[in-house]
Amino acid sequence: MFKADPKSRKLLTSFQSAASVQPRSRSVEASKTLYDNAPGRVTIRWNRRTGGVQSVRGILTEPGEGSGRDIADQFLADNRQLFGMPEENTGLRWGETKVHRSAQHVRYQQFYHDLPVVGATVTVHLDQANRVQMVNGNYCPNVEVKITPSPISTSVAIKAVLNVLQAEEHSSPDAELVIFSTGTHSICAYQVRLHANDPFGDWVFFVDAATGEIADSYNALHFVQGKGQVYNTNPRRDDTLISADLFDLNESQTLSGTYFRVKNATKGGQNASVTGPGAYDFLYSDAANTHFDEVMVYYHLNKVAKFFRNVGYDEHTNPMSVSVHVPNPDDGNPDYDNAYFSPFEQAFYFGHGDVLSDLAQEAAVIYHEYTHSVVDAAQSFMATPEAGALHEGYADYFACSLTNDPKIGEFAVQKSGEEFLRDLRSQRTYETMTNNDVHADGEIWGATCWKIRETLGRRIADLLVYDSLWYLPPNAAFLDACDGILEADAKFFGGEHVDTLQRIFTTQKITTEVSTKYTIASSAGHGGTIAPSGAISVSQGATQRFTVQADSGFRVRHVLVDDVSVGAVTQYAFEQIKRSHTIEAFFDNEMVTAYTISAKAGPGGVISPSGEMSVNQGGSQAFSIVPDAGHIIRHVLVDGNSVGAVREYTFDNVSAGHTIEALFEEGGLNERTIIVPGNQKWTDSGLELEVGDIVRFSALGTVIYDKRGNACGPGGTSWADSHEQQDPLWKKPHAGLIGKIEGIGAPFFIGDLYTVRAGSRGRLLLGINDFWYRGNSGEFSVRVKLLNKTS
Repeated sequence: MFKADPKSRKLLTSFQSAASVQPRSRSVEASKTLYDNAPGRVTIRWNRRTGGVQSVRGILTEPGEGSGRDIADQFLADNRQLFGMPEENTGLRWGETKVHRSAQHVRYQQFYHDLPVVGATVTVHLDQANRVQMVNGNYCPNVEVKITPSPISTSVAIKAVLNVLQAEEHSSPDAELVIFSTGTHSICAYQVRLHANDPFGDWVFFVDAATGEIADSYNALHFVQGKGQVYNTNPRRDDTLISADLFDLNESQTLSGTYFRVKNATKGGQNASVTGPGAYDFLYSDAANTHFDEVMVYYHLNKVAKFFRNVGYDEHTNPMSVSVHVPNPDDGNPDYDNAYFSPFEQAFYFGHGDVLSDLAQEAAVIYHEYTHSVVDAAQSFMATPEAGALHEGYADYFACSLTNDPKIGEFAVQKSGEEFLRDLRSQRTYETMTNNDVHADGEIWGATCWKIRETLGRRIADLLVYDSLWYLPPNAAFLDACDGILEADAKFFGGEHVDTLQRIFTTQKITTEVSTKYTIASSAGHGGTIAPSGAISVSQGATQRFTVQADSGFRVRHVLVDDVSVGAVTQYAFEQIKRSHTIEAFFDNEMVTAYTISAKAGPGGVISPSGEMSVNQGGSQAFSIVPDAGHIIRHVLVDGNSVGAVREYTFDNVSAGHTIEALFEEGGLNERTIIVPGNQKWTDSGLELEVGDIVRFSALGTVIYDKRGNACGPGGTSWADSHEQQDPLWKKPHAGLIGKIEGIGAPFFIGDLYTVRAGSRGRLLLGINDFWYRGNSGEFSVRVKLLNKTS
């Protein structure tokens, strides 16, 4: 039921865990099949509230063919019993496929008799190799609701909400029929949404469609108590005013632009206007001036928005409303101690404080509020105490990371003599969760992320923490966020930091529930056997031995354990097993077959070694390519196909003859021609860019992008992949020339002619805007010139 004080009602009681429910027996039985069949380690977490699967993580499938949705559909069909789904009519409907940083996130909504089941979504996450790597969310297997014409009309449901809310000023409510779980059973309910000024919030109510009673409700607004932003960080830390560039202004000569529209909410006041000397200068040098806050929120909001765009965030496409000097919505007091983001209005509000200092004059507050909008875009259903704490923790982390200061609220609490509002160097752990103060509990997650930053550095931590947002299920828990960070590390860094991350999570008492079963994948090449072979399921801490036997006329060449050779051994044992492994045996004919690799270089450089060389079957041969002075590498051809302007190339596990040819051209380090094959995902340009480098592209050539022989130039086709949304830049012309900066750089469209300023540091890669690039032919010839190399 709705609490007596609506203003205190932030979260849904129906989605909070009561006593733990044991995992469903049929699902547990089905999990054993997945453990045995999956190509890699499998981790399963169970929902303590429902007994169903909360998340499945690991390398769950081999690389698949087709769209991400096709692969996700098949995985769910193959594992219906695990998720408690019936053989027929699961009720799941595909909702959307989001692509972020080459990972696909395929989301499904559960319906019952064409009504959406609130909070019942399942997301299948695929890596860049089209392997299912994670499935999470909530599926309700036992929804039983008698669907009859509701005795309660929409207007009656809305009236019931207004009677409880007692709001004199509110937006026009909207209502829709849904299926809602009360915690013990499901009901048909009206979901009523409206914005109100008193009690203040974006309110969501669930009204029983049979009785008209309020079943549950929550406030979707995200508040921050006492934070501020101005100057470079805040005047308590540094009271020096800086002259800052205001980017992306429109021509209205107001603080409005591509991403934000800033307003002054002072009663009877005006919005900021230009001061000169320039046509778009807003130079208010006195922080007490009412318009000073407008300039600072515009600057810092654009700064944080640009940061998130640089790590791949592309949901913010329309201008968002921003108001400063907002009065208290409860009593109209102009000295309001709050700042918040409204997801329904997509708007930001900043009070100038009473007990607190001006909230628009602390950079961390502005960054905190914008991060709320990013979290909401990635996962909007965060209505439990723990999910709310995650919301606040993510917001605190990015606020502190961007200011390079673990403390937040330093200026906000200055009047009270306190040092700060929260400190991400806090030693609080998950065991100290209160579940009644999302800001205090959020400090635990913020501190966890800060420990990752201190250990791995800002660049890696920011990327992992941001990308984890896209793996969050509805009403995510801290364990879900940990899973998301581990998946992001697997995607970007091949799991390089998993041990470090697990140690940090353990230190924070966020213990990931891992499976006690691991898989050892055992295989042998031609000429012998390994026993046992196949996918071997083993228990944690166990020992597993393998025997390698060569066939008559063959000998053991080497054995690879986790892709590293342990020599030509005939016995190998894994002891004290605590993760999954691979073991592969390779053999040579006693009369070893040799193959010839022919290497040559054109004028302007050398390839080493060069000429014809003999390489034993299964062996490897590395080459280095060095241009002469005044020359650059144009591209390297391997068996006649370009692999880009690479400086090194290695043939591994040789099983046939090959050719390699290095081609050069005259030019400085800052100008070159790159051949971009149509059937290669990314081609290395050989250019290292620094932030601020200006790069000009001009391109020619033709790529055939389908089996019918349809072709296009670098500008791409006349259409975009807006239906399937699989292309790297699906809103841009299909099969056109694109680029990105290796690492955290987001792809950008180049076309025939383009000039861009590098927003991040790294190696420039060029490619084709085509998810189905493997069947393409042809190539683009791209001239790249750095106009002002910064270093």
